[in-house]
Amino acid sequence: MTADIVEGAIDKTEPGLRAVLSAQGKVRILIAAPVVIVEAILYIASPEGVASRLIALTAAYCLYVLTLHLLVHYRRDVPAQHLLVASAVLDPLALSAWLVVIGEYGSLISGFYLFTILGFGFRTGRPLMYLCQLTAIAGFVLALLSVPYWQEHPIVWGALLLPLIAVPLYAGTLIKRLREAREHAELESQTKSELLAKVSHELRTPLTGIISATELLASESSDPTVARRTDTILALSSEL
Repeated sequence: MTADIVEGAIDKTEPGLRAVLSAQGKVRILIAAPVVIVEAILYIASPEGVASRLIALTAAYCLYVLTLHLLVHYRRDVPAQHLLVASAVLDPLALSAWLVVIGEYGSLISGFYLFTILGFGFRTGRPLMYLCQLTAIAGFVLALLSVPYWQEHPIVWGALLLPLIAVPLYAGTLIKRLREAREHAELESQTKSELLAKVSHELRTPLTGIISATELLASESSDPTVARRTDTILALSSEL
């Protein structure tokens, strides 16, 4: 596991990556609330078999969210990169499970695939985004094979699949350009800081000698003209 997996993360340290995981966890909780509401609505109108699957799926998703939360905040022995890879796979699989269970209503939440994929892209970079994308596509294909509604409406399924393929690929080029622009700006800033440090050092050394010599001259001479000139030198040196 190398840092290249999280090439787009601003802070690649363990605390920085856990901050990313924490932010993702808050999003999962925000998504879980409406998911449970939708599940309750569908439960009312669902046959007994479907209703039991909805309850089981809701319980499994809540357990998944809780487990990740505990691992991120209380298990420091589990590397953050491992958790990021796991969540990049499990997040779209959880969404795919919902699509399989709720059938035709899956088109209402299929947009969360892109929401999840792009979230990984902008937080961690392209590798995890592409991993999440591949898992999402595989899960969406599984939904086609498992749900009669999608098999009866392949054009609708294909129309929803195309953005899953095209949008992350286009976003990947934008993310790469943004990362390169940020790295270029950081390099320029570092170069400027180094230049200023060198200039400051080169100025400070001779300037200290000038100030010392001027102060000595001012203390040894009582000539008003010399005093006026030494005051001017000291004032300019102070400003510099």
